[in-house]
Amino acid sequence: MFITVCDCDVTDLCWLAGWFLHYFPFYLMDRVLYFHHYIPAVMFNCIFSGVIIDYIVGCICRVFFPTPSALYNVLRGIFTIAVISVIVWSFTVFCHVSYGMVGPRLEYSDMKWMASWEI
Repeated sequence: MFITVCDCDVTDLCWLAGWFLHYFPFYLMDRVLYFHHYIPAVMFNCIFSGVIIDYIVGCICRVFFPTPSALYNVLRGIFTIAVISVIVWSFTVFCHVSYGMVGPRLEYSDMKWMASWEI
């Protein structure tokens, strides 16, 4: 039996609490932080992102279909596929930043969306 808060299970909110407890202490530290410091927070963030996306898609679908039906499930599937497509597109665009760039730096100038980014 789950307690629901804002149409979310408390177990879903535990992912948010886990992310906060692993990420917040690094705001208080005044030293260089390396990737291994962030790994637990990134894992909680990945899981909680799925919870948030599911919640948003469910809310959007309930606007069109207040009672669950076959069309509700189809619309939910379409929104889910759209979100996954955006995630895959984002990965393919920015994977060169993570995995290394091949060729001249000017080829990647269109990936610089903010002036503070160094590409």
